[in-house]
Order: sequence, then structure tokens, then C-alpha cells
Amino acid sequence: MEKDIFFTRREPIGVMGAILPFNFPIDLFSHKVAPALAAGNAVVIKPAMEAPLTIIRITELLHEAGVPGSTIQILTGRGSTVGEILASSPKVNIVSMTGDTRTGIRVARNAAKNLSRTFLELGGNDALIAFDDADIDEAVEHAVFGRTWANGQCCCANKRIIVQKSILDDFTHKLITKLKGYTLGNPMNPGTKIGPLINEKAANTVKKQIEHTVGQGAQLLYGGERIDNCFLTPTILGNVSKEADVARDLEIFGPVLPIITFGDDNEAVEIANNSIYGLSGSVFTKDIGRAMNTAYKMETGQVAINGTGLYRPDAAQFGGYKQSGLGREGLSVTLEEMTQVKNIAIRNALY
Repeated sequence: MEKDIFFTRREPIGVMGAILPFNFPIDLFSHKVAPALAAGNAVVIKPAMEAPLTIIRITELLHEAGVPGSTIQILTGRGSTVGEILASSPKVNIVSMTGDTRTGIRVARNAAKNLSRTFLELGGNDALIAFDDADIDEAVEHAVFGRTWANGQCCCANKRIIVQKSILDDFTHKLITKLKGYTLGNPMNPGTKIGPLINEKAANTVKKQIEHTVGQGAQLLYGGERIDNCFLTPTILGNVSKEADVARDLEIFGPVLPIITFGDDNEAVEIANNSIYGLSGSVFTKDIGRAMNTAYKMETGQVAINGTGLYRPDAAQFGGYKQSGLGREGLSVTLEEMTQVKNIAIRNALY
């Protein structure tokens, strides 16, 4: 072997099927399509039915810039039909999807028929843990931002607020005060903090999830009103049991903050990990040792310390544990994920 020359070559995999959600069309298009094209692959994109126009226009711009039409194409339609065909096709070598976990599992099953390489960025029920030594004002600021940005329609938003019992009253009071200053209205107005959900069906679903959680013993402390079909006032739910659905696996895609209390550090981690999801999370404390110990124990793909987990730098290797997905996206890894390695050996080349 000492006379051999051995090297590797990264080659394109083939055709990628990219299945996109409604909430961040430009961002997720760039995370999937740009590296796939740069690595030499062709791409077929299936945009969300609720938000296809942005994707269509970006693709037109790429065509105008010289990307061949045969290299990037769009298929519009329902996920249950178009998405199903795309994920099942033997002509598709990579399937990259961002969306809910139930759909992701179905996509994975279809892709497995052809052993297509699969990347899934799925749901989350991310925990924000506020310890008794946290800066409460800072924790409240980030909790509200993380849960109301894009009106709560984000996979890595903090969706469970896990607060130490000794600071519960102060935290809750400041949370309500903060949300009272959030204006509901037209998102084109600079003063608006809360806009509509993506459609009436989504608003109705969130409203039913709030009612379901109250039915399990939670107390509606603030908000929870449906207004003008697609609008929902920011909602705070107190007295949420750690056994309630929302404290575990019920992902609410809207501006709802359920508060679950804990006694000690171990219980906080237990509650955070008691979920099928593990996308992101956050920890608020002034003790770096406590923060790091908690972050290491949390079963998530990312943990933010003293900041919301709604945080995705382009360089991050973004993705989740458990049923929050498979694979990672980000500048440092996606190009590698979009290529396959060929080993080449020149035997006995050296004297």
C-alpha cells in the first residue's frame, strides 16, 4: 500500500426533490437549493400550497440568470399528491423536506423504497427553561420574541416555557405586561407586533389546541381570542401540568405560551426531554456551569444560553434529535450532504 496513491472525489448525487413549507420560503429555498446546485445536482421543488409565488419568482430569476431550466424545476400542488410522487420517484436521488413530523415520516417511507438519501427538518416543541437565578426581564423578552415572531409559526420557536416555582409569579406578571404592549393588526404596519396566521384553518387549529389544554386543567391567563378569521391574540396558559399534551408532544403553531413549573434542575431537564421532539431549546441562568450542565443534558440539536432557541446562523449545523428530523443543514455541512464520495486508488504508482 505504501506504493499506492489514494484520493477521494466528491461527485453530485443526481436529482434532489425539495419539499418546502409555507413559513420561510426564501430562507429554506436557499438552504436546500443553493448547495444542491453548487454540488452539481438538479433540483425539483415542491412549494407549499399556501405560499408558492415567492418560490416561483426566485426560480424564474435563476433561469434569467442562466441556470438551465432542466436543472431547476417546480411542481405545485398538494403534498398528498405531488409530494407523494416526488418522494416516491426512483428518478429522485435525494429528498430534502422541511415540515411537520407526520408528513416527514411519510416522506421517509416513500424515499426508502428507492434508498434515496433523505434529510428531514421537522417539528419541535422546544423548551425555554428559566432558572431562579435568571435575569427575568431578559428571559421574558426572549420568550415573547421567540413565541410571537412570525406569529408563532416557526419550527424552532420556544413553545414550552418551563419556569422555576420560586420566580413563577414575577415571571408571569412580566410576561403578561409585555404581551399587553403587542399590537395586533396589518403586518405591513411598522407598529404591528402580531399579524395573521397563515390561513383560517391554522387559526382554528390553534384555538382548538388552546381549548384542549384548558380542558386538561390549564388556566387561560391572557389572550386566546379569535379575531377576524385568521388573527389570534397572544395567549398565556398557566397551571399547565407537566403531563399535559402541550407540555410534551402537542406542537402549537401559533403565539401561545404554556407555562410549566419545576422544582429543581433535574426536574427541569426531565420536563424538557419528555417529548418526542428535540429540535432546539434555551436556558436562562447567570451560572455558566448550571447552563452548560443543563444544555449537555437536553436532548436537542441546539441549545441557546440566555437567548431564545429561535436562532439559526447560516453556519450552524441545524437539525434535531428524535422525531425532529434527520440530517443537518448549514454552510459547513450541506455541500457534503449533497455529494457522494468516490475513492480512487492508483495501485503501485510509486517506486
